[in-house]
Amino acid sequence: MNPDAFMGDFSRDEETDKLYAVLGRALTLATRFEDKCESLAKLVALRQNSKIYAEPFETRVKFVKKIEEKTLGQHIRKFLPSFEQIPDISIEELFKRAREARNEIAHKVALGVEHTFADPQDRGTFFGHLTVLVQAVAIGDRIASIALSDLNGDPIPTAEFLSKYHENVAEWVVTL
Repeated sequence: MNPDAFMGDFSRDEETDKLYAVLGRALTLATRFEDKCESLAKLVALRQNSKIYAEPFETRVKFVKKIEEKTLGQHIRKFLPSFEQIPDISIEELFKRAREARNEIAHKVALGVEHTFADPQDRGTFFGHLTVLVQAVAIGDRIASIALSDLNGDPIPTAEFLSKYHENVAEWVVTL
């Protein structure tokens, strides 16, 4: 018997493999969102500090390293001033929700998950909560993706695609 601090159940079955696949997809979304926020913050910082290009290479490397050391929240706050407000809810609030959901997915959602499939009610509660978290991250991801596409001069998907993005992402993540 192993102490509780150690993982002790290494058995695998079809149901637990499905659960861990769902967690992997959720973590993939969370990681992509964080990466987009970091990329967007770097791009905005570089454009705002265009004179950095005239600096020696070592100075530019230090500048980028400073950006890379920031937390997700710091990255989001860096590029938020470049957005206009949306009626009823601010971009800041959407990104705050996305950041908090991303942090929960990355750091907490898998804790104790091995017991989730033991009880159908727990399973439903888990998937319901995960869907809410994933949709919040997907909304932030959609905004960051639009901003990156716009700043890079890339095409932006149709309004129909964008309006269903968070639902499509959530379905992709939580479907067993």
